[in-house]
Amino acid sequence: MDFANQSVELLFSPQAFAATRLASGATTRPVVSPVLPSLFFNYDVNYAATNLHIAPDVKDLGMVTRAWVFNRFGCVDQHDCRPEI
Repeated sequence: MDFANQSVELLFSPQAFAATRLASGATTRPVVSPVLPSLFFNYDVNYAATNLHIAPDVKDLGMVTRAWVFNRFGCVDQHDCRPEI
């Protein structure tokens, strides 16, 4: 250990490291389970109100939705943003 250079000298034998070997045989894949039809729905509703002394009050209501439908063919995604509903 060299504290002046903040370094450490390590000595290893080349036999300490295992060699990487690639297999030439075909691998078997696991069986894929069937997909059940599924539905996922997410939403966010926001309401904000501002009271002003010199102007009319401001009130906002907004909503963001997102829905996913899953089946054996894949996924369908739908999203919507509705400000000031």
